[in-house]
Amino acid sequence: MTESEKQLLDLYLDGELPDDQQAALLQCLESDPQAIAWLVERALLHEDVRAAMKDQALQQVAVAEMAAPPSTRIPGRWLSWRPLTAAVAVAACLVMGFLVILWAHRPGSAVHQQPGESQGLHYVAVLERVESAVWASGSPVRQTGHGLRAGEFNLASGRIEVRFLNGTRLAIEGPARFGIISEDRMSLTSGRLSADIPEEGIGFIVKTPTSEVRDLGTRFGVAVGDGGETETHVFEGMVDIYPKAGTKSRPHRLLASKGLAVNASGDQLTPLAANPVAFPLPERVENVPLPCAGFEMDAPGWNAGDAYPPSEFSVWGGDHIVRTAAERGIVPRSGNGMLRFMGAMRPGAKPENAGSASELYCWIDLRPYRAKWQGRRVTAEFSTWFNRVRSATSDLNVPTVIAATFGPGSTPGMETWNARLWRNRPGHALSNCDAEIRADADSGTWEEVTARVTIAPGAELLLLSVRVRSDMGNPADRRFDDVYADEPTLTFRVGDAIPNPR
Repeated sequence: MTESEKQLLDLYLDGELPDDQQAALLQCLESDPQAIAWLVERALLHEDVRAAMKDQALQQVAVAEMAAPPSTRIPGRWLSWRPLTAAVAVAACLVMGFLVILWAHRPGSAVHQQPGESQGLHYVAVLERVESAVWASGSPVRQTGHGLRAGEFNLASGRIEVRFLNGTRLAIEGPARFGIISEDRMSLTSGRLSADIPEEGIGFIVKTPTSEVRDLGTRFGVAVGDGGETETHVFEGMVDIYPKAGTKSRPHRLLASKGLAVNASGDQLTPLAANPVAFPLPERVENVPLPCAGFEMDAPGWNAGDAYPPSEFSVWGGDHIVRTAAERGIVPRSGNGMLRFMGAMRPGAKPENAGSASELYCWIDLRPYRAKWQGRRVTAEFSTWFNRVRSATSDLNVPTVIAATFGPGSTPGMETWNARLWRNRPGHALSNCDAEIRADADSGTWEEVTARVTIAPGAELLLLSVRVRSDMGNPADRRFDDVYADEPTLTFRVGDAIPNPR
């Protein structure tokens, strides 16, 4: 599944899917079995769906559907929605969501069902990420997407990330012994974890052999030694700690950047400085809005052909490139506009001065984000969809996306970005990545290209580029107007803390 298809399913679960995207949703579910499985995973965590599943009348409808002959089940009846009105289609989507969940958990289902587990929708969390995880003998093997019921777990090594139904996200590093008690409570017998608690999860509790850590809206880490000694580190917000030996006394309130160690007997408390580097941290995903709202017609943030090199933040500038509506058998992947590459030079330039690529650029200011990242590792993912029509030069055009970071001395508009230095910008980048694809010549399909670049320490600027490279040797023969682009997206993935250099 692509990131755009996942976003489409998320919009459906949030009740925000536009009417003009209904057909795309149906096509996704009909053509990709993974899409249905992914929808089940997300639905298990979705508050509105969980609440609606309590409606007995809807459950009865769903059970009746499951009892129907296989030929009348999904996808036959429930995916034949195109003739329906928008309102009926949305209602059918909701019922279909219930059916998928129940069908996925029927006896013998492979989705979420683990060997030896009883039937029923009793999951309180989902395993969202698994990195080199090895489960100890006797502990069920879990993989990404598996639902987690209340119980005890033993992670011998590796790392996992768990998301509870209330939105709480945990990163757990092996070796670790932990238990899931309920949607808002867990235990840690040994090992390390960190928690990222949203507003809906305030009050989440982590019990250890010597302490009880109660969240008050925060991000924190807990480490338990083999003897039960416990350390709690608060990265943001605050927590209350109830030592085992002092449960009848007032809790010890711990604020951001502070830590507290409790000995094995629970009667000795030692203040600490919080150290996020010592803990695995749940990944945060930040979707960054880009100018032109996906190359939509008349949307602000467009300066192509007039700004070269680009000299402003959050504005697309570059070569002779235009926005266009549907044409030549190509329909925008979403919305009313898309990008069409016209040439490797600005309007009015001489053909012999044409370059080997037609490019569009956009500067992103990283400074507003860096304060939130607090020294954590960050990866930028920049994706764009490409399409093209068949022509004499189509096989020689290579769609590419590029992401590169630059330091504070590279502010757009400064003297450093004169034409000569702009041409040599790869040599000035702190980090960069490019990804390309040999797009097919089927105007009915769009293909996605994604570049992933690590945000270098000290980087303050991110340069995004959407490019079509030509393999034609003669500049006069280079043409790019058979290539289109749409739906650029930028995502920041915020991971673990970066250790301070010694």
